[in-house]
Amino acid sequence: MSQFLVSTDAEGGSGPHIKKILKGKNVRIASAFIGKGAQDEVEAGAQLVCDIGMGDTNPVALEALSEKLGKNNLRYTSCFHAKVYLSDQGCLVGSANLTSNGIGFLSKAKLI
Repeated sequence: MSQFLVSTDAEGGSGPHIKKILKGKNVRIASAFIGKGAQDEVEAGAQLVCDIGMGDTNPVALEALSEKLGKNNLRYTSCFHAKVYLSDQGCLVGSANLTSNGIGFLSKAKLI
């Protein structure tokens, strides 16, 4: 079943939906940028592709995720701008990066 999500600032945008997906099994993430706090939300075994060419990925989070996921589960490229979150809990295609502003790891998501 497909569902078009419409969220308000008070609801936290798509963050709660993405957090549920991240807790599922067979997690696959395509996110242009990775922010501080992502390393605590993404479980070992997840597969992740991100951008490191534009400079908006947090190097500390990237290094922590590299250790946690291993080089076979963390890929990166330049000029990558996708945002897709997939697991047995569902799939979300949207505009939220794997960052605190986009999902709300360290504080409430600021981007809706």
